Amino acid sequence: TRRTRRRNLTITEGIVRDSSDAVRVVWFNQSYRAKQFESGREYYFTGLYELKNGRYQLTSPSAALVSDVDQNSSFQPIYVAHGALKSHDFKRLLENSKPKFAEIPDLLPNVEKGLRRDSLFNAHFPTSREDVASAREYLAYEELFELILAAKLNKLENQKLSATPVAFNVETIKKFIEKLPFKLTNAQRLAAWEIFQDLEKGTPMNRLLQGDVGSGKTIVAALAAYEVASAGCQTALLAPTAILATQHYENLRNLLEPFGLKVALLTGATKKKDDLKAKIKAGKNAQITEDFMVIARIESLIAGKSVEDALERAFAYVAAGADGIMIHSKNKDGIDIKEFCQRFRGNDDHTPIVAVPTTYNQINEDELASWGVNIVIYANHMLRAAY
Repeated sequence: TRRTRRRNLTITEGIVRDSSDAVRVVWFNQSYRAKQFESGREYYFTGLYELKNGRYQLTSPSAALVSDVDQNSSFQPIYVAHGALKSHDFKRLLENSKPKFAEIPDLLPNVEKGLRRDSLFNAHFPTSREDVASAREYLAYEELFELILAAKLNKLENQKLSATPVAFNVETIKKFIEKLPFKLTNAQRLAAWEIFQDLEKGTPMNRLLQGDVGSGKTIVAALAAYEVASAGCQTALLAPTAILATQHYENLRNLLEPFGLKVALLTGATKKKDDLKAKIKAGKNAQITEDFMVIARIESLIAGKSVEDALERAFAYVAAGADGIMIHSKNKDGIDIKEFCQRFRGNDDHTPIVAVPTTYNQINEDELASWGVNIVIYANHMLRAAY
Protein backbone atom coordinates (compact mmCIF):
# COMPACT_ATOMS: atom_id res chain seq x y z
CA THR A 1 0.00 0.00 0.00
CA ARG A 2 1.32 3.43 -0.96
CA ARG A 3 0.03 7.00 -1.04
CA THR A 4 0.37 9.31 -4.04
CA ARG A 5 1.17 12.96 -3.43
CA ARG A 6 -0.33 14.42 -6.56
CA ARG A 7 -3.89 13.10 -6.14
CA ASN A 8 -3.77 12.12 -2.46
CA LEU A 9 -4.78 8.54 -3.25
CA THR A 10 -4.03 5.36 -1.34
CA ILE A 11 -3.14 2.59 -3.79
CA THR A 12 -3.11 -1.03 -2.66
CA GLU A 13 -1.48 -3.49 -5.06
CA GLY A 14 -0.86 -7.22 -5.14
CA ILE A 15 -0.32 -10.27 -7.32
CA VAL A 16 -2.84 -13.12 -7.53
CA ARG A 17 -1.88 -16.47 -9.00
CA ASP A 18 -3.56 -19.67 -10.11
CA SER A 19 -2.21 -22.80 -11.77
CA SER A 20 -1.92 -21.11 -15.14
CA ASP A 21 -0.57 -17.59 -14.57
CA ALA A 22 -0.52 -14.46 -12.39
CA VAL A 23 -2.05 -10.99 -12.68
CA ARG A 24 -1.69 -7.69 -10.88
CA VAL A 25 -4.62 -6.40 -8.75
CA VAL A 26 -5.12 -2.73 -7.79
CA TRP A 27 -7.48 -1.02 -5.35
CA PHE A 28 -7.86 2.74 -4.80
CA ASN A 29 -8.53 4.17 -1.32
CA GLN A 30 -9.14 0.67 0.07
CA SER A 31 -6.09 0.20 2.28
CA TYR A 32 -7.91 -2.44 4.36
CA ARG A 33 -7.45 -4.84 1.43
CA ALA A 34 -3.80 -5.32 2.43
CA LYS A 35 -4.92 -7.15 5.60
CA GLN A 36 -8.08 -8.76 4.24
CA PHE A 37 -6.63 -11.96 2.81
CA GLU A 38 -5.44 -14.91 4.89
CA SER A 39 -2.37 -16.88 3.95
CA GLY A 40 -3.13 -20.34 2.60
CA ARG A 41 -6.74 -19.54 1.65
CA GLU A 42 -8.08 -19.52 -1.92
CA TYR A 43 -10.17 -16.63 -3.29
CA TYR A 44 -12.11 -15.74 -6.39
CA PHE A 45 -11.40 -12.24 -7.74
CA THR A 46 -13.90 -10.44 -10.00
CA GLY A 47 -13.21 -7.02 -11.50
CA LEU A 48 -12.35 -4.92 -14.53
CA TYR A 49 -9.61 -6.65 -16.56
CA GLU A 50 -7.74 -3.95 -18.48
CA LEU A 51 -4.40 -2.99 -19.99
CA LYS A 52 -2.59 -0.33 -17.96
CA ASN A 53 0.94 0.93 -18.61
CA GLY A 54 1.76 -2.00 -20.86
CA ARG A 55 0.45 -4.78 -18.61
CA TYR A 56 -2.89 -6.29 -17.69
CA GLN A 57 -4.45 -5.86 -14.29
CA LEU A 58 -7.67 -6.34 -12.33
CA THR A 59 -8.93 -2.94 -11.15
CA SER A 60 -10.85 -2.70 -7.85
CA PRO A 61 -11.91 -6.37 -7.90
CA SER A 62 -14.31 -7.91 -5.41
CA ALA A 63 -13.07 -11.01 -3.62
CA ALA A 64 -14.81 -14.05 -2.20
CA LEU A 65 -13.50 -17.16 -0.50
CA VAL A 66 -13.69 -20.20 -2.75
CA SER A 67 -15.39 -22.05 0.10
CA ASP A 68 -18.22 -19.45 0.10
CA VAL A 69 -18.99 -19.87 -3.61
CA ASP A 70 -21.34 -22.48 -5.08
CA GLN A 71 -19.03 -24.67 -7.14
CA ASN A 72 -21.93 -26.10 -9.16
CA SER A 73 -22.74 -22.81 -10.85
CA SER A 74 -20.60 -20.67 -13.14
CA PHE A 75 -22.79 -17.62 -12.43
CA GLN A 76 -22.49 -15.75 -9.15
CA PRO A 77 -24.44 -12.66 -8.09
CA ILE A 78 -22.36 -9.77 -6.76
CA TYR A 79 -23.88 -7.85 -3.84
CA VAL A 80 -22.70 -4.40 -2.85
CA ALA A 81 -21.51 -4.21 0.75
CA HIS A 82 -23.80 -2.17 2.99
CA GLY A 83 -22.50 -1.11 6.38
CA ALA A 84 -21.29 -4.14 8.30
CA LEU A 85 -22.84 -6.55 5.78
CA LYS A 86 -20.40 -7.78 3.14
CA SER A 87 -21.13 -9.50 -0.16
CA HIS A 88 -20.76 -13.00 1.31
CA ASP A 89 -23.20 -12.09 4.11
CA PHE A 90 -25.90 -11.30 1.55
CA LYS A 91 -25.14 -14.54 -0.31
CA ARG A 92 -25.52 -16.53 2.89
CA LEU A 93 -28.79 -14.79 3.80
CA LEU A 94 -30.24 -15.44 0.35
CA GLU A 95 -29.06 -19.04 0.41
CA ASN A 96 -30.84 -19.59 3.71
CA SER A 97 -33.96 -17.96 2.26
CA LYS A 98 -34.20 -20.25 -0.78
CA PRO A 99 -37.24 -22.19 0.50
CA LYS A 100 -39.14 -18.91 0.96
CA PHE A 101 -38.96 -18.02 -2.75
CA ALA A 102 -41.79 -20.49 -3.44
CA GLU A 103 -44.10 -18.28 -1.34
CA ILE A 104 -43.49 -15.09 -3.34
CA PRO A 105 -46.83 -13.94 -4.85
CA ASP A 106 -47.43 -12.37 -8.24
CA LEU A 107 -48.22 -8.66 -8.16
CA LEU A 108 -49.05 -7.71 -11.74
CA PRO A 109 -52.20 -8.61 -13.66
CA ASN A 110 -52.16 -10.62 -16.87
CA VAL A 111 -48.74 -12.19 -16.43
CA GLU A 112 -47.72 -15.83 -16.41
CA LYS A 113 -48.35 -17.43 -13.04
CA GLY A 114 -45.20 -17.61 -10.90
CA LEU A 115 -43.26 -15.25 -13.17
CA ARG A 116 -42.31 -12.91 -10.35
CA ARG A 117 -41.20 -15.78 -8.12
CA ASP A 118 -39.08 -17.31 -10.91
CA SER A 119 -37.57 -13.96 -11.89
CA LEU A 120 -36.47 -13.13 -8.35
CA PHE A 121 -35.07 -16.63 -7.90
CA ASN A 122 -33.12 -16.47 -11.17
CA ALA A 123 -31.79 -13.04 -10.28
CA HIS A 124 -30.13 -14.49 -7.19
CA PHE A 125 -29.44 -18.04 -8.33
CA PRO A 126 -28.91 -17.94 -12.12
CA THR A 127 -27.71 -20.99 -14.03
CA SER A 128 -27.33 -19.29 -17.42
CA ARG A 129 -27.15 -15.90 -19.09
CA GLU A 130 -30.71 -16.44 -20.28
CA ASP A 131 -31.86 -16.70 -16.65
CA VAL A 132 -30.23 -13.36 -15.86
CA ALA A 133 -31.64 -11.63 -18.96
CA SER A 134 -35.23 -12.86 -18.44
CA ALA A 135 -35.16 -11.98 -14.72
CA ARG A 136 -33.88 -8.49 -15.45
CA GLU A 137 -36.48 -7.95 -18.17
CA TYR A 138 -39.41 -8.87 -15.92
CA LEU A 139 -38.14 -6.94 -12.88
CA ALA A 140 -37.54 -3.85 -15.03
CA TYR A 141 -41.08 -4.16 -16.41
CA GLU A 142 -42.52 -4.51 -12.92
CA GLU A 143 -40.65 -1.43 -11.69
CA LEU A 144 -41.79 0.63 -14.68
CA PHE A 145 -45.38 -0.58 -14.22
CA GLU A 146 -45.32 0.46 -10.55
CA LEU A 147 -43.91 3.91 -11.38
CA ILE A 148 -46.60 4.54 -14.01
CA LEU A 149 -49.32 3.25 -11.70
CA ALA A 150 -48.08 5.44 -8.83
CA ALA A 151 -48.08 8.49 -11.11
CA LYS A 152 -51.65 7.82 -12.22
CA LEU A 153 -52.84 7.21 -8.65
CA ASN A 154 -51.13 10.42 -7.57
CA LYS A 155 -52.90 12.25 -10.38
CA LEU A 156 -56.26 10.87 -9.24
CA GLU A 157 -55.56 11.97 -5.66
CA ASN A 158 -54.56 15.45 -6.84
CA GLN A 159 -57.84 15.76 -8.69
CA LYS A 160 -59.67 15.34 -5.37
CA LEU A 161 -57.90 18.40 -3.94
CA SER A 162 -59.12 21.95 -4.36
CA ALA A 163 -57.23 25.12 -5.23
CA THR A 164 -58.15 28.74 -5.72
CA PRO A 165 -58.36 29.38 -9.49
CA VAL A 166 -56.18 32.16 -10.89
CA ALA A 167 -57.89 33.75 -13.87
CA PHE A 168 -55.72 34.37 -16.92
CA ASN A 169 -55.26 38.11 -17.45
CA VAL A 170 -54.38 38.59 -21.11
CA GLU A 171 -53.52 42.29 -20.90
CA THR A 172 -51.30 41.88 -17.82
CA ILE A 173 -49.23 39.08 -19.37
CA LYS A 174 -49.09 40.87 -22.73
CA LYS A 175 -47.58 43.99 -21.13
CA PHE A 176 -45.07 41.86 -19.24
CA ILE A 177 -43.94 40.08 -22.40
CA GLU A 178 -43.69 43.33 -24.40
CA LYS A 179 -41.23 44.79 -21.88
CA LEU A 180 -38.88 41.80 -21.91
CA PRO A 181 -35.46 42.50 -23.46
CA PHE A 182 -35.80 39.41 -25.63
CA LYS A 183 -38.44 37.56 -27.62
CA LEU A 184 -40.00 34.40 -26.24
CA THR A 185 -39.57 31.21 -28.23
CA ASN A 186 -42.59 29.25 -29.38
CA ALA A 187 -41.74 26.51 -26.87
CA GLN A 188 -41.66 29.03 -24.01
CA ARG A 189 -44.99 30.50 -25.09
CA LEU A 190 -46.58 27.06 -25.28
CA ALA A 191 -45.25 25.99 -21.86
CA ALA A 192 -46.43 29.24 -20.25
CA TRP A 193 -49.87 28.94 -21.85
CA GLU A 194 -50.31 25.38 -20.52
CA ILE A 195 -49.37 26.60 -17.03
CA PHE A 196 -51.85 29.49 -17.24
CA GLN A 197 -54.57 27.00 -18.17
CA ASP A 198 -53.66 24.82 -15.18
CA LEU A 199 -53.81 27.82 -12.84
CA GLU A 200 -57.38 28.53 -13.93
CA LYS A 201 -58.53 25.10 -12.72
CA GLY A 202 -59.99 24.36 -9.32
CA THR A 203 -57.42 21.62 -8.66
CA PRO A 204 -53.71 22.09 -7.83
CA MET A 205 -51.30 22.15 -10.75
CA ASN A 206 -48.91 19.20 -10.95
CA ARG A 207 -46.58 19.85 -13.86
CA LEU A 208 -42.93 19.10 -14.70
CA LEU A 209 -41.23 21.69 -16.89
CA GLN A 210 -38.30 20.01 -18.61
CA GLY A 211 -35.56 21.64 -20.66
CA ASP A 212 -31.83 21.88 -21.15
CA VAL A 213 -29.68 24.47 -19.40
CA GLY A 214 -30.30 27.85 -21.04
CA SER A 215 -33.57 26.81 -22.68
CA GLY A 216 -35.56 29.42 -20.77
CA LYS A 217 -37.26 27.63 -17.87
CA THR A 218 -36.71 30.62 -15.56
CA ILE A 219 -38.64 33.06 -17.74
CA VAL A 220 -41.56 30.59 -17.86
CA ALA A 221 -41.47 30.41 -14.06
CA ALA A 222 -41.34 34.23 -13.92
CA LEU A 223 -44.43 34.47 -16.13
CA ALA A 224 -46.32 32.11 -13.85
CA ALA A 225 -45.17 34.00 -10.74
CA TYR A 226 -46.22 37.32 -12.25
CA GLU A 227 -49.66 35.93 -13.12
CA VAL A 228 -50.10 34.62 -9.57
CA ALA A 229 -48.88 37.89 -8.03
CA SER A 230 -51.37 39.82 -10.17
CA ALA A 231 -54.11 37.75 -8.51
CA GLY A 232 -52.86 38.74 -5.03
CA CYS A 233 -51.00 35.53 -4.19
CA GLN A 234 -47.39 34.63 -3.48
CA THR A 235 -44.90 32.26 -5.13
CA ALA A 236 -42.09 30.26 -3.50
CA LEU A 237 -39.31 28.86 -5.68
CA LEU A 238 -37.19 26.13 -4.07
CA ALA A 239 -33.64 25.42 -5.25
CA PRO A 240 -31.38 22.48 -4.27
CA THR A 241 -28.35 24.65 -3.42
CA ALA A 242 -27.72 28.14 -2.07
CA ILE A 243 -25.71 29.01 -5.19
CA LEU A 244 -28.57 28.09 -7.52
CA ALA A 245 -31.04 29.87 -5.22
CA THR A 246 -28.94 33.03 -5.47
CA GLN A 247 -28.82 32.78 -9.28
CA HIS A 248 -32.60 32.39 -9.46
CA TYR A 249 -33.02 35.30 -7.05
CA GLU A 250 -30.91 37.62 -9.21
CA ASN A 251 -32.67 36.58 -12.42
CA LEU A 252 -36.18 36.85 -11.00
CA ARG A 253 -35.43 40.16 -9.32
CA ASN A 254 -34.29 41.62 -12.66
CA LEU A 255 -37.41 40.28 -14.36
CA LEU A 256 -40.08 41.05 -11.75
CA GLU A 257 -39.03 44.08 -9.68
CA PRO A 258 -39.49 46.51 -12.62
CA PHE A 259 -43.18 45.56 -12.38
CA GLY A 260 -43.38 46.37 -8.67
CA LEU A 261 -43.00 42.83 -7.32
CA LYS A 262 -40.79 42.20 -4.30
CA VAL A 263 -38.36 39.27 -4.58
CA ALA A 264 -36.55 37.98 -1.48
CA LEU A 265 -33.85 35.35 -0.96
CA LEU A 266 -33.84 33.04 2.06
CA THR A 267 -30.98 30.60 2.70
CA GLY A 268 -29.12 29.37 5.76
CA ALA A 269 -26.49 32.05 5.14
CA THR A 270 -28.91 34.94 4.56
CA LYS A 271 -27.98 38.01 6.61
CA LYS A 272 -30.49 40.37 8.18
CA LYS A 273 -32.80 37.47 8.99
CA ASP A 274 -34.97 39.74 11.13
CA ASP A 275 -35.79 41.79 8.04
CA LEU A 276 -36.60 38.67 6.09
CA LYS A 277 -38.72 37.28 8.91
CA ALA A 278 -40.64 40.54 8.88
CA LYS A 279 -41.23 40.12 5.14
CA ILE A 280 -42.44 36.55 5.71
CA LYS A 281 -44.84 37.79 8.35
CA ALA A 282 -46.08 40.60 6.12
CA GLY A 283 -46.57 38.17 3.26
CA LYS A 284 -48.55 35.80 5.45
CA ASN A 285 -50.71 38.65 6.70
CA ALA A 286 -51.47 39.63 3.09
CA GLN A 287 -52.15 36.08 1.97
CA ILE A 288 -55.68 35.75 0.65
CA THR A 289 -55.77 31.95 0.28
CA GLU A 290 -54.44 28.97 2.22
CA ASP A 291 -53.69 27.05 -0.98
CA PHE A 292 -50.06 28.24 -0.91
CA MET A 293 -47.43 27.58 1.74
CA VAL A 294 -44.28 29.44 2.71
CA ILE A 295 -41.51 26.87 3.33
CA ALA A 296 -38.30 28.02 5.05
CA ARG A 297 -35.19 26.14 3.90
CA ILE A 298 -32.58 25.52 6.63
CA GLU A 299 -28.99 25.03 5.42
CA SER A 300 -27.20 25.05 8.76
CA LEU A 301 -26.26 21.36 8.55
CA ILE A 302 -24.99 21.70 4.97
CA ALA A 303 -22.84 24.66 6.08
CA GLY A 304 -21.27 22.53 8.83
CA LYS A 305 -23.09 24.29 11.67
CA SER A 306 -24.72 22.59 14.63
CA VAL A 307 -28.17 21.10 15.02
CA GLU A 308 -28.72 23.80 17.65
CA ASP A 309 -28.16 26.49 15.01
CA ALA A 310 -30.61 24.76 12.65
CA LEU A 311 -33.26 24.56 15.38
CA GLU A 312 -32.80 28.21 16.33
CA ARG A 313 -33.40 29.28 12.74
CA ALA A 314 -36.33 26.90 12.28
CA PHE A 315 -38.20 28.13 15.34
CA ALA A 316 -37.52 31.75 14.36
CA TYR A 317 -38.94 31.26 10.86
CA VAL A 318 -42.00 29.43 12.15
CA ALA A 319 -42.58 32.25 14.63
CA ALA A 320 -42.35 34.68 11.71
CA GLY A 321 -45.11 32.83 9.89
CA ALA A 322 -43.42 30.13 7.78
CA ASP A 323 -45.85 27.28 7.07
CA GLY A 324 -43.17 24.59 7.00
CA ILE A 325 -39.48 23.80 7.41
CA MET A 326 -37.19 22.17 4.84
CA ILE A 327 -34.05 20.65 6.35
CA HIS A 328 -30.94 19.53 4.43
CA SER A 329 -27.77 17.70 5.40
CA LYS A 330 -24.58 16.62 3.62
CA ASN A 331 -23.98 13.72 6.03
CA LYS A 332 -24.66 10.22 4.72
CA ASP A 333 -25.87 8.62 7.95
CA GLY A 334 -28.79 11.00 8.57
CA ILE A 335 -28.07 11.16 12.31
CA ASP A 336 -28.13 14.96 12.39
CA ILE A 337 -31.44 15.01 10.50
CA LYS A 338 -32.92 12.57 13.01
CA GLU A 339 -31.75 14.70 15.95
CA PHE A 340 -33.11 17.87 14.33
CA CYS A 341 -36.52 16.33 13.60
CA GLN A 342 -36.96 14.76 17.02
CA ARG A 343 -35.91 17.91 18.88
CA PHE A 344 -38.07 20.09 16.63
CA ARG A 345 -41.03 17.78 17.21
CA GLY A 346 -40.42 18.03 20.96
CA ASN A 347 -41.45 21.69 20.74
CA ASP A 348 -43.63 21.76 17.63
CA ASP A 349 -45.85 18.83 16.69
CA HIS A 350 -47.81 20.41 13.82
CA THR A 351 -45.50 22.41 11.50
CA PRO A 352 -44.67 20.25 8.45
CA ILE A 353 -41.05 19.12 8.03
CA VAL A 354 -39.75 18.58 4.48
CA ALA A 355 -36.72 16.29 4.03
CA VAL A 356 -34.60 15.80 0.91
CA PRO A 357 -32.64 12.56 1.54
CA THR A 358 -30.21 12.95 -1.35
CA THR A 359 -27.14 12.01 0.70
CA TYR A 360 -28.85 9.69 3.20
CA ASN A 361 -31.17 7.90 0.74
CA GLN A 362 -30.74 4.53 2.47
CA ILE A 363 -33.27 5.75 5.05
CA ASN A 364 -36.79 4.94 3.86
CA GLU A 365 -39.93 7.04 4.12
CA ASP A 366 -41.37 5.08 7.03
CA GLU A 367 -38.29 5.73 9.15
CA LEU A 368 -38.25 9.41 8.19
CA ALA A 369 -41.93 9.61 9.13
CA SER A 370 -41.15 8.08 12.53
CA TRP A 371 -38.75 10.98 13.11
CA GLY A 372 -41.52 13.49 12.35
CA VAL A 373 -40.96 14.16 8.64
CA ASN A 374 -44.16 14.93 6.69
CA ILE A 375 -42.91 15.40 3.12
CA VAL A 376 -40.04 13.59 1.39
CA ILE A 377 -38.60 15.00 -1.85
CA TYR A 378 -36.36 12.74 -3.89
CA ALA A 379 -34.08 15.00 -5.94
CA ASN A 380 -31.38 14.10 -8.42
CA HIS A 381 -29.47 15.93 -11.12
CA MET A 382 -31.84 14.80 -13.88
CA LEU A 383 -34.86 16.08 -11.98
CA ARG A 384 -33.12 19.30 -10.97
CA ALA A 385 -32.32 20.00 -14.62
CA ALA A 386 -36.05 20.12 -15.25
CA TYR A 387 -36.71 22.89 -12.72
